[in-house]
Amino acid sequence: CEWVGELGDLDQHLSQNSVLAECQFVKVACPYSCGDNVQQSLLQAHMANDCLNRPFICQYCDHEATYISVINDHWPICVKCPVDCPMNSLGCQWVGERGDLNQHLNDGSVEGQCQFAAVSCPYSCGHAFKRCEIKEHMTNDCPNRPFTCDHCDYEATYIEVTREHWAVCEKYPLQCPNACGGDAIQRQHLEEHLHKECPLEVVQCEYSYASCDFQCQRQHMQAHVIERTEAHLLLVAKVVSQKSKEQEELQDKIRRQDTRIEE
Repeated sequence: CEWVGELGDLDQHLSQNSVLAECQFVKVACPYSCGDNVQQSLLQAHMANDCLNRPFICQYCDHEATYISVINDHWPICVKCPVDCPMNSLGCQWVGERGDLNQHLNDGSVEGQCQFAAVSCPYSCGHAFKRCEIKEHMTNDCPNRPFTCDHCDYEATYIEVTREHWAVCEKYPLQCPNACGGDAIQRQHLEEHLHKECPLEVVQCEYSYASCDFQCQRQHMQAHVIERTEAHLLLVAKVVSQKSKEQEELQDKIRRQDTRIEE
């Protein structure tokens, strides 16, 4: 400082409490009460650029406060402040105003802009997926997704239809338990197939009523019937004879009773 003056003017020249101090090298207190003492020649720059308590206007919404208050208190809640999507580490490139973030994320909904936000399955299966994956899960993978039986139009969840309903569905296609090689058969027709059609089903001889106890697969039974024609005829004759004898005995019994009644 090159000031030269009377001793009585020195205190005013060196004044540390006024922004109007004449000495540009004396340190004065910042008028914004930030606690800093700054060289007079640098005070204006400090007040304009460095003081944490300097007046400051939010560049996004025109909110006015001190610099430190805007930066620390206002910006974290400013609805106009630009923010990245919190899912940017997963690949979302959205940048927008904080006030639009909730709409972008649309938490909890299958529909929404952010395809990387976690969404819980609406069918309550207990799993969560990225929004870009949830519809695939709901359509093809979720055990609780709505599902219609392919065979009878019964509607329930996928797991109920496949684990419980298919076990009793009358139209569910089954393979013959004898592995006869035919087409799949609806459950409701399986018994009829076994009793009347299946060539590998073990059946009794058609002359079982005449005491032929032979059994074999249906496909071989005709050969047995032809081969044992004479034996079958003898068995039938025996049955006929027995029936005739029983009929004669019954008629004789009726005649005896009629006689007693007449007496």
